[in-house]
Amino acid sequence: MDAVQFLIADDHELFRRTARSFIESHPNWQVCGEAVDGIEAIEKAKRLRPQVILMDINMPRMTGWRRHELSSGSFPIAT
Repeated sequence: MDAVQFLIADDHELFRRTARSFIESHPNWQVCGEAVDGIEAIEKAKRLRPQVILMDINMPRMTGWRRHELSSGSFPIAT
C-alpha cells in the first residue's frame, strides 16, 4: 500500500514539527512537504500533489480560507 502524502502548511514551526512527528508515527502516512504561508502552500500543493493538506486558516501572505477560495475545485477540501 502506498503511503498517504501530507502537506503541512502553518507559519508556526513548533506546530509543523509536532504535526510531522504525529503524521510520521503512522506507518502508511508520510509528509511530502511543508509551507510557511498560503502562497507557498499553493505552489507546493500544485507541485507535490499531496492527498491531504493540513493548513492553518490564519497565515501570512494568504490565509488558509483565501487559499481554499482560490483553489476551489483544484484540490478536494474537507473542513
